[in-house]
Amino acid sequence: MTILITGASGLLGRSLVSTCEKNNIKYIGTYNSRKVPNAININFNDETEIINKMVENKITICINCIVQRQVDICENNWEETKSVNIDMVDRLSRVCGSLNIYLIHISTDYVFDGKLSPFYPETDTNPLQNYGISKLISEKRVINNTKQYTIIRVPVLYSDNIENLSENAVTIIGKKVLNQIEETSEDDYSIRRPVFIPDFCEFIASFITNPRYGIFHYYNSHNKTTKYKTAVLIGSYLQKSTDHIHSLTSLSNMASRPYDTELKDSKYDVTEFNKVKLEEGLARCFAKWKHPKITKSTVDDSLFLMLDLDGTILDTDGIHYEAYNKVLKLYNKQMTRQEFDEIINYSSIDSFMKEQNITDYKKQKLNFLLEESNIKFMPGAEMFLSNLISNNINFVIVTNTSHNVVNHYKSILPLLLKVQSWVCKEDYTNPKPDSECYKLAIERYYKNEKYKIGFENTINGFNAIKNEVNCVYFITTKNAVNYNKIKKEDVYLISNFERL
Repeated sequence: MTILITGASGLLGRSLVSTCEKNNIKYIGTYNSRKVPNAININFNDETEIINKMVENKITICINCIVQRQVDICENNWEETKSVNIDMVDRLSRVCGSLNIYLIHISTDYVFDGKLSPFYPETDTNPLQNYGISKLISEKRVINNTKQYTIIRVPVLYSDNIENLSENAVTIIGKKVLNQIEETSEDDYSIRRPVFIPDFCEFIASFITNPRYGIFHYYNSHNKTTKYKTAVLIGSYLQKSTDHIHSLTSLSNMASRPYDTELKDSKYDVTEFNKVKLEEGLARCFAKWKHPKITKSTVDDSLFLMLDLDGTILDTDGIHYEAYNKVLKLYNKQMTRQEFDEIINYSSIDSFMKEQNITDYKKQKLNFLLEESNIKFMPGAEMFLSNLISNNINFVIVTNTSHNVVNHYKSILPLLLKVQSWVCKEDYTNPKPDSECYKLAIERYYKNEKYKIGFENTINGFNAIKNEVNCVYFITTKNAVNYNKIKKEDVYLISNFERL
């Protein structure tokens, strides 16, 4: 017996692979552009190729996990939706029927209108939007093309085995919680009943060992929420405010969603496969971003913080910009503030100066910096640092600024004299986005604390620190040149330290 898992690189496919490996089930996966171990590439637009690959690999069971599942995309691009959700399934199910291969096809609760729940496999279907329509048509193609089939309808899926929070409709809600800058809203009307994928995979595995044909519903009877209430649950777990997320009870300008597609099935005992309730599943998904209140560390919940300096702790990006422009003025050149912000986020000053044919500028820029006395903390940063010091929290400031300039800052802001741990420009070779400076900070100052947390304000800085810590706080604003880029990352976004 060999299982073919289509879409093995995807969210559900990866977990199915893990389930097969855990249960010693022989499998082969398929991938499209992202190659994964023990997987082959199949052109599912070519029926002959599907047949050849099935025969060549002696496939006896096929589990289809390939789907276009984003409801709004389905609503706006029917051709793509039809190609993936209908035409591919039609070819695959015909091949399975002709080769006597048992097909397990994953469908959706969105084949129902959500008006008179609960819904059983025998309940009449009535999809409201293209996604549900395409999945219902694919079900009918499976039923028409093969006799050995199982169709499993399932609600929205989520997992802690994710590459990023945007990978599924449940964890992506958490990005709005992490983004403490942007006012937003979330659906508080439609009922959602999320299913934890590892539990669902155990249910699928039960059909591998004991095939049962027909349509089945998988669900978790404990889970009932809305997207807004899910955001509140995530915020509560992370101990973060969700005041910036507003309850939305009208779903205009969106693809129509069914109100409540509660699934039921009397053919088996679903409680045998319900192990993880929503609160526990969300905790698993967001464990990486969970930590004690930063200014009140305990022995059991100890913290190690790495803080960038300019633009993060100190409001000095503008001062550096002016110093560089004073140097450029000596050569009858100038750069705009936006150009400077782009350089410190995505490029390097050295490269920029080289393009301007200016090589000997560092001493001149240093002199201009040392003349500057208007050095201030970022909003909330002074109190934040004071709390770290008074609570004996282990932290280090990591900067690409020289010791001379840091000492100048200290002479103006005496609180910096109390900071014991520093990594400055002269301490390492490769500037950010290279992670050398943060690796050095860990080597010198990390004392095996449970939580490693970083603070940055540039994309270069984020790229340097992101793999060295559990989570990152990123200081920015909605108008910053880095905002649209950084908001796609799985980071805490704050406008200043007062949010902490």
